Amino acid sequence: MAQVLNTPSIVLFLGKAQLKESSGEKAGIIVTAKPNKNRFAKPTNIKFHLHFTEGMNRYVGLEQYIDWEEIGITKGVIEKGVKIPKKTARNWICKHLDTTIPNSEFFSEKVFTQEILEMIEERIKHVFNYNTEEREIDLEEILQDED
Repeated sequence: MAQVLNTPSIVLFLGKAQLKESSGEKAGIIVTAKPNKNRFAKPTNIKFHLHFTEGMNRYVGLEQYIDWEEIGITKGVIEKGVKIPKKTARNWICKHLDTTIPNSEFFSEKVFTQEILEMIEERIKHVFNYNTEEREIDLEEILQDED
């Protein structure tokens, strides 16, 4: 009788740091997931925030995949109706909102609309996907093969 070994397809190392609010008070943790082994996606470190009272913010981390040219979001200011990208600005310019958004309101559904999320998804597929071709994965078929 053959012995079947079940080995994990994904192994993550988790690290944590303190998440502090503007007042300096501890508000939660910042988790860093470092893939040690991953059969389904390219190993890329991911950070996410877990707030003690508000839970996880699903939009934190997406800022690293946005830009002014393709997505229409960047740090900057609007002066006399002219949008001026500036890396040192405290606010974010959002073309689709035609206004600036402060850091405190940036990671929200107001900024990350469904349209923006779809543009980001198209832009980051190649970052995480092992395959050069797009393919549909039939999870039911994979699970049946394991039985």
